Formats: sequence, C-alpha cells, structure tokens
Amino acid sequence: MEEVQAKLNKINKTLSNVPGISQLVDATGIPPFYMILLFLLVSACFVAFELAASMILIQLIGVLYPCFCSTLALETVET
Repeated sequence: MEEVQAKLNKINKTLSNVPGISQLVDATGIPPFYMILLFLLVSACFVAFELAASMILIQLIGVLYPCFCSTLALETVET
C-alpha cells in the first residue's frame, strides 16, 4: 500500500506543476490525480452515451492533445 501511495504522491507532485491544474487544486482542494480521473470519467460518459457536445469534446481532444505533445517535443533540447 505504501508503494501505491508513493506513486500517487509522485503523480500529484508532477501534475501540480501544470499551471491550470495547480490553480484548480488551490480553488477546490482536490488532489490533481483525482481531478484528472474525474475529467476522464465524465468525458468517457459524454462519449459513451452520446451526450450533448460529445463530438466537440472528441474533436478537441483529438486535435489539442496532439498539438500540445508536438509543442512539447519541439521545445525539447535533447534532439
């Protein structure tokens, strides 16, 4: 159980470095891991049950996430 808690603390510490997430954590007091988990759960429900704005959500995730990863890759100094 201590190993799981240590990994969870490491994930929370890493997610706390993201500016938007750190502001939400300060406002709500909910740990970052649980915020991300809740967002993923709600997103999955939107898509699975074809609720309103599910297509917009799919398109945003399908475009914004790859753009974000590409930007991070371009900013790396190693390669």
